[in-house]
Order: sequence, then C-alpha cells, then structure tokens
Amino acid sequence: MVLSGGSGELSRLMRRHGVKVGARSLYTVEEVALAVGEVIGHGSVKSAAWMNGAVVLFVEKVEQVNRLVEAGISVGGRFEAVLPLSQLATKDEVLDWNHTEPHPPSQQVLRQLVYSHGLVDVWKRGRGEFSCLKQWWDYGKTQIRMLCQQHTLNVTRPVTRSIRDLETEIVELERLNESTGNGGSVGILKTKKMALANLLGARAQGALVRSRIQNISEMDAPSSFFGLKRKSGQRKLVHSLLSDTGQELTDLGQIRSRAVEFYASLYKTDFKDDKDCLNGFSAFSQGLPRVSKETNHRMESPLTTQELHAALH
Repeated sequence: MVLSGGSGELSRLMRRHGVKVGARSLYTVEEVALAVGEVIGHGSVKSAAWMNGAVVLFVEKVEQVNRLVEAGISVGGRFEAVLPLSQLATKDEVLDWNHTEPHPPSQQVLRQLVYSHGLVDVWKRGRGEFSCLKQWWDYGKTQIRMLCQQHTLNVTRPVTRSIRDLETEIVELERLNESTGNGGSVGILKTKKMALANLLGARAQGALVRSRIQNISEMDAPSSFFGLKRKSGQRKLVHSLLSDTGQELTDLGQIRSRAVEFYASLYKTDFKDDKDCLNGFSAFSQGLPRVSKETNHRMESPLTTQELHAALH
C-alpha cells in the first residue's frame, strides 16, 4: 500500500528507511501506519504492507527510523516495539532480531511496562557502544532482569503489607466475636476474608507464572520465593534419626539417646591402653625381615672420605 509519493520517490528509499512492527494479526496495516504517522508525521510514511507476519513501513528519513525504534508506537492503547529493517540477521536465532521473539506474552508485558512508566529503551540506543552483538545482548538481558526484579519488589511490597494488615484485622474481629458474642461484625469479617482470599489468589498466580518461565531444576529447588528454603538455624537441628531396628525417632530425648549410643559403639573399638598398643605392635611386626647387627653397626659409623667423595660426585 503506497501512502504518499510516486514510484520514483519510492525507488530512492533504501533498506535503512524501513521499519517493521511485529503486530501479527492484532492490527491492520492502516492502524499501524496511522500510529507511526502520529509519531513522525503522516506525510513521512511512504508505504506500508504485510510481509512475513509483520507490518513493514518505509519512511522518508533515516532519523525518523531511529526515532521510531527508540520511542515505539501506541496502537489501540497498546505499546508495540518498532524494529529497523537494516538490522542484519545473525546465525544465532537467539540473537536474531528477525527471529520470532520467545514467549510473546512476556515480551508484551515488558513492552507495556516500559511504555506505561515512560521509560526509554536504553538497551537499543546503546547498541553501538559494544564491540560485538553478544556483549550487547548479555548486557540487555541483565538490565531487563534488574528492571523486572525492581518492578516485582515495588508491586509485591504493598500486597504483602495489605495481607499482613488484613490477617491482623481478621484475627482481632474473630476474637471480638468470641468474647462478646455479638454477630454484628460478621459481615465485615466476611468482606475482609474475601479481600484476603483475592490477594492470596493473586500471589498464587504470580508463583504459577514464575514456575512457567524457570527451568525444571530451578523450579524444583527450594527458594525463598515459595517459602520452602530453610533458615540457617533450622539447618543445625536434627529432626529425626533411625534406630538400630530402622524405626524413625522424632522425640528429642530418643534422638539424643540414639546419637550417644551410635557414637559410643562407633568409637568403642578404637580405644586401647598403652599395654594393648605395645602388644599390638609386637604382633604386627612379628615375622618381618630384620636388619643384621653388622649392617646396623656399619650404617651408624661415621662417613669416610671416600664415601663422601663418591656421594658428591
């Protein structure tokens, strides 16, 4: 679809004048073209068309391409990233901008987060500051991770505070009802319990999302996020022991008795007095070859000049 200018003007456009919006089938070409025109001016959009599952547009100036890539566009109230056509594909699909981005819902949430907070995509702008594409990619992943962690902290902090306050209020109302027998606050108690259930449900959904984007090894490992990681003090405690018959012992007194009994039997055979040690050494050395007295006498005698000269040369 040609929006403005003739074929002669379009022939002067090069690849660096083009951008693409991976909007898939969410929007029409006209909607994307209008959104781009709101950023750089409708007269600067020369053509727009569907190509390989994305809307490809050609604009008048290269500076306008850079502006679109840095700012992005808003289509129907939703933020969409704009990619340049001049970005060459790489052999690594993970580093290839032309490759379909992994996990589209996560990418969409991140773009909406950047758009709603008025953030600037410093990651794309700083591409020329790195010597190779992999350094730029690793740096960008680190920045995205830090942004998501900070956003999660800011979001979960008031939720945690609200849950703690609601739990305190519910406990106080239940105690008040038990002590006074007045059922006037039953409605308030139900309302607060429903609010608490909604907050806990939202937290459970967050845990489900986290489990879907982690590796199996990370998901199965204990972590402080799920509250499964033991504290440092709990690691020093013995929670149970097996008796000599294989029965599990959980009582602290039985655990102590079993530990004392085990270590006493373990080190009992290692204790020997001096007399037993001498007898044991005599029995061990019996039958071994012995050096003759003449050899011992010759070895204990002083070195002669000839022996010293032979040893040094």
